Amino acid sequence: MMKYLALLSFAALTVMPAAAQVSRHVPDANTLERLRGDELREAYAGKTLYGVYKIPTSRSTTTHFTEKMTKDGKTDYHEGEFGSKGIWNIENDQMCFRYDEQNREISHCFYEFRSGSCLYSYSYVTPDGNQPINPANWGSKSVAKGDYSTCDDYYG
Repeated sequence: MMKYLALLSFAALTVMPAAAQVSRHVPDANTLERLRGDELREAYAGKTLYGVYKIPTSRSTTTHFTEKMTKDGKTDYHEGEFGSKGIWNIENDQMCFRYDEQNREISHCFYEFRSGSCLYSYSYVTPDGNQPINPANWGSKSVAKGDYSTCDDYYG
C-alpha cells in the first residue's frame, strides 16, 4: 500500500500543469543590463508585454500575464480571468505600478533588467544598483509583443 501511495504521489507531481509550476530558471548575471530612466520608457511605453511569474500568484492559479502599457502611463493587466486597469510610471529608476482594484493606493515598484529581448523584474539589487542581489530571485519576466523571445525557460 505504501509503495502504491508513493507512486501515486510521484505521478501527481509529475503531471502538475505548467501554470502551477515554479520556474527554476536563473539568468546569467553577466548578461543582465539594468534599465534606467529613458531606457525603461523605451522598453515599456506603448508595448504589450507577455510574461510569466516565477511563482503562481495568489489571485489565480496561473503564472502567465499580459499587460498593455500606453505611452501616457495607463496599463491594462490580465492574469487568467483576473484583470485590472491602472497606471505606471518611473520612480527612482524603477518601474512602478498602481492598480484600480487597490484604488491606486499601493505602489508596486521593481528594478528592471534586460537580457536580449527578455525583461526581468527584481525587488532587490546590489548596493551599486547594477545587478540583482540574487539573479535567481526574479519576480517576473516578459517579452514585448512582436519581439522574438530570448527568454530561457519561457513557457508563455
